[in-house]
Amino acid sequence: MTVRDASGWQLILADLAMILFLVAIAALAEQPGDKGAKRDNVGDLRRAEESASNSVAAIDPAQALYRPGRDIPPIEQWIDSQAIDPRATLSVIALHRGEDRQEAWQRAQALADRARSRGLDVRIVLQEGRESDLYASLAFDTPR
Repeated sequence: MTVRDASGWQLILADLAMILFLVAIAALAEQPGDKGAKRDNVGDLRRAEESASNSVAAIDPAQALYRPGRDIPPIEQWIDSQAIDPRATLSVIALHRGEDRQEAWQRAQALADRARSRGLDVRIVLQEGRESDLYASLAFDTPR
């Protein structure tokens, strides 16, 4: 009868089982819900939910941002200076306080029309906020 060293494949199998266990636990920890909310990250989950409900519509990370202003070149010149990819979308974000909604919409439409004249796909996001603001985000996002 031959005695074999039993530590080879059993040790590898034990390591793989430990890795699988750690991956499964990490995946469960990232899932929000009642069970996840009982952990120490309850405050983090609540802060994330609050910021998501108070934030601007979901826009992917920008390649470039444009904010019109007195000493800022027109958007057409800004677009011409960008390395535009055909997959990019320009999102015009107009924040308003409520009473100036119509004015914010008109300003956003005017900016979007000027950007469309350069051949970009443009979407307008109009949202109520604490103060009025207008800017454009050039990103590889898809309209939602």
